[in-house]
Amino acid sequence: MKQIRIVAIGGGGFCQGTDEGMETALLEWVGPQCKNIGFIGSASNNDQEKLKRFYARFDRGSYRLDHLRLEMDAPNACQWLESQDLIYIGGGNALTLLDHWRARGLETLLVDQALKGKHIAGVSAGANIWFEQALTDAGGQGLSAMRFLGLIPGSFCAHYDQEADRSTVFHRLIQSGTLEAGFGLDDGVAALFSSSGFESILFARSGAHAHHVQPLPAAERSGDDRSIYKTT
Repeated sequence: MKQIRIVAIGGGGFCQGTDEGMETALLEWVGPQCKNIGFIGSASNNDQEKLKRFYARFDRGSYRLDHLRLEMDAPNACQWLESQDLIYIGGGNALTLLDHWRARGLETLLVDQALKGKHIAGVSAGANIWFEQALTDAGGQGLSAMRFLGLIPGSFCAHYDQEADRSTVFHRLIQSGTLEAGFGLDDGVAALFSSSGFESILFARSGAHAHHVQPLPAAERSGDDRSIYKTT
C-alpha cells in the first residue's frame, strides 16, 4: 500500500518571496525529525533567484539545505533523495520537469520516494505532477488538460485566483468530462494528501481559498456549469 505524504501548493511561498507562513507550516507538518531539506528546481532549470530564495527562507540555523543539481545522475540522485527529510519541488514548466526527470532516470526515484512516505511539497508545476491530471499551459498552446504521475486521484489547478481564465477553463473541462473532479487552489493555499486521500487545507494568505470542483447534474446546471466548495 502506498504511503504518500504530499502537500500541493497553489502558488506563492518562498519561490515568489511571499507567504512565509507556508514554510513555517511545512516544517511543523514534517515535525522535529526534519533536519535535511532539499529543493528540486527542475521545472525552472534551477533558476538562480529561486535557489537564492530557498536558501534564504529556510536558513534558520538548524537545517541542512541543499538543491538537486541538474547534472546529477540517477545513482547520486537516489542517495541525495534518501538523505532528505523534506523535498520541496519548485514551479516552472511541468513538462520541462518531467523531461529532465526522465532523461536522468529520476522519475522512478521520485515516485519510489513518494510511495515510501517521503515528505514532499510541490508548488504549481511541482504540485501538478503528482495528480492524475492538471490544468496547465506547459505545452505552449494555452491552458489545457494534461496527465501526470497519478499518485493523487483527480485533477488539480494551481494559481486558481491569480491568472485570467484558469478557473473558467478548469470548470469547463471538468463539466465536459475532460478533467476529473479536483482541487483548485489560490496562491497561498496548500492541500495535504496522504495514502487515504485528501486530509486538510493549509492557508498562509488572508482571503485565499481552496475549491473543490465537480460536474453538476444536468438538472442543476446554471450559466457557469460549476459546483464550487470553498474551505475557509
